[in-house]
Amino acid sequence: DAGFQDGDHIISVDGVKITQIGDAIEKILVNKANTVTVERNGQQTDLEIPDDLTQKVLAATKPGIIEMRFPFVVNEVVKGSGADNANLQSGDSIIGINGKPLAFFQDISQELALLKGETTPISFVRNDETMETNLEVSEDGKMGVYPKSPLSFLQTKKETYTLLGSIPAGIKMGVETLGSYVKQFKLVFTKEGAKSLGGFGAIGQLFPPKWNWQTFWIMTAFLSVILAFMNFLPIPGLDGGYVLFLFYEMITGRKPSEKFLEYAVTFGMLLLIGLVLFANGNDIFKAFFK
Repeated sequence: DAGFQDGDHIISVDGVKITQIGDAIEKILVNKANTVTVERNGQQTDLEIPDDLTQKVLAATKPGIIEMRFPFVVNEVVKGSGADNANLQSGDSIIGINGKPLAFFQDISQELALLKGETTPISFVRNDETMETNLEVSEDGKMGVYPKSPLSFLQTKKETYTLLGSIPAGIKMGVETLGSYVKQFKLVFTKEGAKSLGGFGAIGQLFPPKWNWQTFWIMTAFLSVILAFMNFLPIPGLDGGYVLFLFYEMITGRKPSEKFLEYAVTFGMLLLIGLVLFANGNDIFKAFFK
């Protein structure tokens, strides 16, 4: 609906130059950007973003708005799979399926999904030599390989900090993370946003399948920031609720009655328990029915 096409290279969002795909997604979906400039076929084109794009993305069965295209290079072959029987090897670069020249992982995956359970010719490059073989596609439309990570094709920049320099850098990152989360929080109160809420299952999916200390500490800090923000919401039973009662006492000069506080805290706890059950119920529903 926004007019994006495969192969578009995002240049800027609302006039701000983009260097990371995450920044582009946040500006488009959270900050409600109006215009995205992309490079398409060697020319720059301005795309007007519809106001309801965020709601449509949240309601879509396939999450996300844009993703990076990257080559399909085999990283590991699953033993006994169609790829193993076709003698594919680590480092092979898939360039064609069923006679169609396909350069990217996403395009190849879509083509494989149309060939479930069939045997099809594939083209690949090994040691700068183009080769062909026949591949038996599995019933779920897979080759039986683990592709190389998209990050292996990107130019990355590593920034290091001294012990003292890491403190302001960490504070800056924490403030930016909190600001981004606060902006996203308003989406919870929409129909589409409520359906996208997740519980313990959704939290578990944030972590990679293989252990990574850096990811672990980043996610730990992220969850800590979220919990700190949630704790200050004006809900009875949380610190934010007690702060609200203190403000009431400061303004009126009267302390709320014990009976009122008891009912308020009970209501707040029931609300929080209901929210936890709803979020985890969403996880269960998505796991079994989607």
